[in-house]
Amino acid sequence: MRSVPRAVATGLQSWRLDRRVGWDPVATALGTDSMIVSNSAMARGWESKSVEDQIGDAQAEKDARSKPFLSPAEREQQTRKQSLLLSRSQILSRLKLARNARYRAQLEAALAHVESQLQDITA
Repeated sequence: MRSVPRAVATGLQSWRLDRRVGWDPVATALGTDSMIVSNSAMARGWESKSVEDQIGDAQAEKDARSKPFLSPAEREQQTRKQSLLLSRSQILSRLKLARNARYRAQLEAALAHVESQLQDITA
């Protein structure tokens, strides 16, 4: 047989316990109160998330230190190239779905323009 929690056995804080929403005196006496169990699980989950965040922050700092320092012109060129690659992928996905011949021709012209800009940047 389980021991009864001290607060229940002595009647201490009984005025607080019976005012809780969903309080079950039998579950509290048996030590299986769901509110108490969920609080302890929350604390463990919070701690593991905190550790996970700390590991992620340390990894991000390590990655930031390992990246080469770029000049403003190099950074701008890299950003422009990423933008053009994104535009190219969007045009290709739209081209796969295009059914109208005029729209298809417009997308093909846009694709040719983006690819020529990409060649200019890489050359």
